[in-house]
Amino acid sequence: MIGFIGKAICKLDSKNRILLPSKFTRQMSTTDKCLIANRGFDKCVVLCTETEWEAEQDKIKNLNVYEKEQRILIRQFFEFAEQLTFDSNGRLMLPTSLVKFADLKKEVLLLGQLGQRIEIWEPEIYDLMMGGSSAGFEELAKKHFSPGRRSDH
Repeated sequence: MIGFIGKAICKLDSKNRILLPSKFTRQMSTTDKCLIANRGFDKCVVLCTETEWEAEQDKIKNLNVYEKEQRILIRQFFEFAEQLTFDSNGRLMLPTSLVKFADLKKEVLLLGQLGQRIEIWEPEIYDLMMGGSSAGFEELAKKHFSPGRRSDH
């Protein structure tokens, strides 16, 4: 499985439901019956597969609950997380708390990330965050992908 790649615009209805475009549903594993929604960085919502969610939980399990800062991170990580299942029409209902967090309106941008995630953005917020263009792509790629540069994925 290639995983989630590419981008798409879709509608968010009055009940906070989205219909994932076929380009994303085709990229899902046949074992994935639901997606996990959580708040992401930079004011977006993140959808991930159950496999990715389990990997994220494994990272969280390694935190020390006896350290206050790490307890806070654990609480913040799980506070907005929700398991979403597809309805009979193939839609996902996003929790109101996440819709408000990301300031989502009627049209949303879906962006495949790292193969196992989809970011959901209010398009205007995404454009502002990205600076309105991809002019810095070359510089960022050079800085982070140059030969000899170690990646910690």
